Formats: sequence, structure tokens, C-alpha cells
Amino acid sequence: MELGNKRIVVVGGTGDVGSGVVVQLLEAGARVAVPVRDRGKGEQLRDQVGGDDRLELIDASLDAMTGYEQLAAALGSSGGINGAVASIGGWWQGSPLAA
Repeated sequence: MELGNKRIVVVGGTGDVGSGVVVQLLEAGARVAVPVRDRGKGEQLRDQVGGDDRLELIDASLDAMTGYEQLAAALGSSGGINGAVASIGGWWQGSPLAA
């Protein structure tokens, strides 16, 4: 799939699964915006993708409404988005989540 310059937001993009999503989107030609609450993890992601300038790190902790407001303001002021991926949560290793 060619995403030629489409802007995609990846919530959870610094996690184990999310970082793989970010890599694949960049390889498909997308510009990728990742909200980060830990700038160090964001910089690790930037290193992982070889400093690709299509990766945009947005300081926004999404555990409070103010973080969503920061994210919306950052995305809106720079042209909006074309899509989103939510790669949040962790690996589940207990009993089934649903019957």
C-alpha cells in the first residue's frame, strides 16, 4: 500500500507493537505523528527509524483531557490528519478477555 505523504497519527507509537506500525507506515510513504508522554521513548523511536524526518513527535500525554487538547491543537495547526491507528494497551497473558 502506498500512502504517499498521507499524515497518520499513531497513538501508542512508542510501544512494542506501535513502533512496528510506525515503521511500516513510514515505509509505505506516510508522514507519521506520534503523541509522546516520555520524550526519551520518542527519541528512541526516532533512532529506530533512522531519524526519518517524516516522523513527528508531539508532546501530549493522553491520560488527561488536556493531552488530547494539546494533540488536537498540534495536529490542527499543521494541516490535520488522513488517518489514525490506536496501538494502546499491553499484551494480555491471563484468562480470555471475552467469552
